[in-house]
Amino acid sequence: MEEETMTKQKYAVNVLFSAERAIASTLVLAFLLLIVVWTFILGDSRVAADTLVACPTDLFLSEYIEGSSYNKALEIYNGTGNDITLTGHYSVYLSFNGGSSERTIDLVGTVADNDVFILADDDSTQTILNQADQTDTGSFFNGDDAVVLYHNGVIIDVIGKIGEDPGDYWGSEPNTTKDHTLVRKSSIMDGDTDGSDPFDPAAEWDSYAQNTFTYLGSHTIDPCGELPVGGVTYPNNPVHLLMPWASLVVLAGLILAAGTMAIRKRTG
Repeated sequence: MEEETMTKQKYAVNVLFSAERAIASTLVLAFLLLIVVWTFILGDSRVAADTLVACPTDLFLSEYIEGSSYNKALEIYNGTGNDITLTGHYSVYLSFNGGSSERTIDLVGTVADNDVFILADDDSTQTILNQADQTDTGSFFNGDDAVVLYHNGVIIDVIGKIGEDPGDYWGSEPNTTKDHTLVRKSSIMDGDTDGSDPFDPAAEWDSYAQNTFTYLGSHTIDPCGELPVGGVTYPNNPVHLLMPWASLVVLAGLILAAGTMAIRKRTG
């Protein structure tokens, strides 16, 4: 009986196998990316260990609508695992034309876990207003205005670059902040907390044509969080996953049946 163990951050994955089983293992290590692909073929089953990225720890902007006329809206996603009270804690800051003028909108209400909160111009089309949780009568943004989400006075997400007038928009066609709907990529788990760095929407946003409202009202992120005990199953079900690990160590003391695997939390 042999045992091989791989670790990533706080987790150790132990895979035990016996010589009697039909087994093939492949380890490919890309040093620059620290990517390991490890596949085990156990008889008629294929096993691959899984790792998940950390889930969101705060709200972030999940959709940006810069439509025609007054069709302007922002969608804010809560993937923290808890309902969040906005009142008295969260606000949206708009910096117009590089900061020549500005305004702050205090958010009011609560956003449930795995739900969104939508702030819209009160003169938007009814399709947007039907989804809106809060509307505002003041000036909204155009493509050259920075949008900032604050939590207790701290920046937690930014669209654009604070203090910069980009001309007409940030980005390049077909992914710009003017005359487009931008939807946050499902792989993004946290907002951009640096309002002074260059902004390119293509890095974290998918772009859609002007006046696209189809995606407003919900948001989806990729699987995230800690792996539950017993959360990996594989009978007759092929699975192949990429695992970015920084180290490879051997752990002793865990005895499992041949062809099984366990995920355990490190003590240190």
